[in-house]
Amino acid sequence: MLVNELVINAFKHAFNSKDSGILEVQLNKKQDQATLIISDNGPGLPDDFDARTDSLGSLLINTVLSQLEAEMDIEDKTGSTFTFHFPLN
Repeated sequence: MLVNELVINAFKHAFNSKDSGILEVQLNKKQDQATLIISDNGPGLPDDFDARTDSLGSLLINTVLSQLEAEMDIEDKTGSTFTFHFPLN
């Protein structure tokens, strides 16, 4: 669900005015921890972006974060990068 939501958001927002773009999805495992990274080379997040809003997308992401006992980091430099760290139980 995380991947689906963020990939759809990238196509809707990061690439809506472009003919092409780069979207990367990585899943790494190190011992008992997984790291999921979803990044794009779009224009970045809006200044008023808040991942804790009451939008349906944010609700889905935060629900999955809670279920996975995950931590989320957001980087907004060249495009947007969402990184999730969660234990493998």
